[in-house]
Amino acid sequence: MIGLVFLHGWGFGPSTWDAWLPAFPGAPTVVLDAGYFGPSSAPVSAALPHNPDGWLGIGHSHGFSRLATLAVPWRGLMGLGGFLHFCPTANFSTGTPRDVLDAMIARLKIDAADVLKRFHRRCGVRDVPSSRPEPEGLARLRADLIALRDLDASPPACPTLYVHAQDDRIAPVALAQEAQKRSQDHNQHTRLALLETGGHALPLTRAAECIALAQEFHRGLC
Repeated sequence: MIGLVFLHGWGFGPSTWDAWLPAFPGAPTVVLDAGYFGPSSAPVSAALPHNPDGWLGIGHSHGFSRLATLAVPWRGLMGLGGFLHFCPTANFSTGTPRDVLDAMIARLKIDAADVLKRFHRRCGVRDVPSSRPEPEGLARLRADLIALRDLDASPPACPTLYVHAQDDRIAPVALAQEAQKRSQDHNQHTRLALLETGGHALPLTRAAECIALAQEFHRGLC
């Protein structure tokens, strides 16, 4: 059976997927951890276990673009609030201005908990578990904001499903539309599912709908 690899977005943790794992009984699953809130038992750089049927990667926000850049022969990829670039680039004018990320980077040194609290609220959620990073986690949060500032990932060559909320205040829906268009040029089995609401935390705010889409996508790959 095709296995599933999950990776949360910036400012979140592995608990993002707590409601998801029971929805795929019998399938091998790996929950990667960016290590923002403590030692990671499954770091993003870790090699995936061997699975003869391959892997479907499911990533939230920056987690999607990180999965897309891994040297893994994905059977498919699913992005929840995902994107290929976050700030405007020389080729794409859409995105979050770099100075917004620069302000977050500067503020992290002063009050990281407040930065995360404000970010989670803009995502559409409150009381995210483990929202106080330790020094190593703080360094990873900062490094990944810098990476987001310059991100310009190549489109996946595998079937890809983008799921995006039209009221996303972090990643404008235009980023998903652009990513879907670029990805479709590399694989025709690529589509974009738009939800009216859900903000930028779809794995949490619209879990049931997104899980159903993931199950359908997973079955289609098998």
